[in-house]
Order: sequence, then C-alpha cells, then structure tokens
Amino acid sequence: MIIYFDSEGVRKLVEHTKKYPKMHPSLEHLFDKSFWKKGARPNRFGFVESCDVDTSKIQPYLSLVKDSDSGACLMMSGSQKRLADGDENFVVYGKGYKPQAGQNKSIDVFGGGRDGMFLTIPLDWFEKMLEKTGIIKLDV
Repeated sequence: MIIYFDSEGVRKLVEHTKKYPKMHPSLEHLFDKSFWKKGARPNRFGFVESCDVDTSKIQPYLSLVKDSDSGACLMMSGSQKRLADGDENFVVYGKGYKPQAGQNKSIDVFGGGRDGMFLTIPLDWFEKMLEKTGIIKLDV
C-alpha cells in the first residue's frame, strides 16, 4: 500500500532538520556498535543507553511513526523539535491516515494490532524525492 504525504509539510520537516542536524538516537543506534561511544558497554540484552551513543555519527533522518493514537505520520527526530513559527512537534500525517475520533486507519496499513512502529528514513531520501518529483510517497 502506498501512503502519500504533503510535499510542503515534508519540505518544512527537511528544512528544519537540516537547520538542526543533531539527531536523537533511535533503537537501531542503541544496538549498532558503530554508533557507540568508546568504552560503551551493552546491557544483557545487547544494547546501550542513549547517553552511550555518539550522536555526531548519526546522519539526519525523519521518522515514519505509527501508533494507535497518531495514525501514520512523518516527524522530526532531531534535538530541536520547535519550528521557527512556533509549531511544537510538527508532524505530517499520511493523506487519509490522520486519526479520527475512535478510528485508526494505520492498523490496516501496518498489519493489525495496536503496537507502534518507528522507522528511520535518511533525510537525503526525502530531498531527492522532493527535487526529482515533488511527490512524497512510501510503499509500506
């Protein structure tokens, strides 16, 4: 299934992320030793705490997020979430996937259940799509 996102909203996310490129670690960074600070020690489950991740090694990305309350959306994952115009935690919902009261269309897209999903997508992917086609779509 393909989800389309508002290009101007995504452009706003991209521009803000480029302005504030310091990223928060995602789950994949907690497990990937190449992102760990020197001397970091994993816990018994094989990952480190976010404070043990060298954030300077994380390339800018946007997050595709799905949960039972938020539908399916793209959001910033940088350390600075507030936009210049004051919109805090600005997100771009997939067209048709902004939740209505008592409704969650994202369940149909991502395989059912009420569990959340978080996927990191490199910022340059969005830049290329905006430059090449002006259309943002994800095949999930």
